[in-house]
Amino acid sequence: MTHKIWLIGLPGVGKTFWGQRLAGRLGVPFTDLDREIETHTGISIPEIFSTHGEDWFREVEGIAVQEVAKRKAPAVVACGGGTPCFGKNMERMKVTGTVVWLRDSISAIAQRLKQEAALRPLLAGDDPPMEEKLEGLQSERLDCYMQADVQVEMDGVSVVEGLERLVGVIT
Repeated sequence: MTHKIWLIGLPGVGKTFWGQRLAGRLGVPFTDLDREIETHTGISIPEIFSTHGEDWFREVEGIAVQEVAKRKAPAVVACGGGTPCFGKNMERMKVTGTVVWLRDSISAIAQRLKQEAALRPLLAGDDPPMEEKLEGLQSERLDCYMQADVQVEMDGVSVVEGLERLVGVIT
């Protein structure tokens, strides 16, 4: 593998989970874009949103995409849910690799996120319910996600089956 595999999709779809496993399977480094941002800024993602706002976060996120894209080594990269939808991020990602849209049911994602909603600024709070927030994000981002090179349905798959699906679309 000589390029990047950029994993995109809704928050909670499992980009980090699947990305770590795929990178291990392929024998390449794994990069979590949110961790890159936190390392670069020295601040957590929730703190960035609360103190600097989403616009500033998106600027920093765009810089992080540029930096990761410039790296010569292949890697599997887990992006934030909105990463491909802002600035020139999708364009940069497609030029340097394969963009893979991970899909799962809203109900499965909502169930996963119930424990960690406070860590996800765009999903925090109980009003509206998590499912409605996720449906709204999906609706807003659908055109962007549709630009991915491939889509992989992960609803109800085992780890083995999910990895096979991912490996199958990128090799």
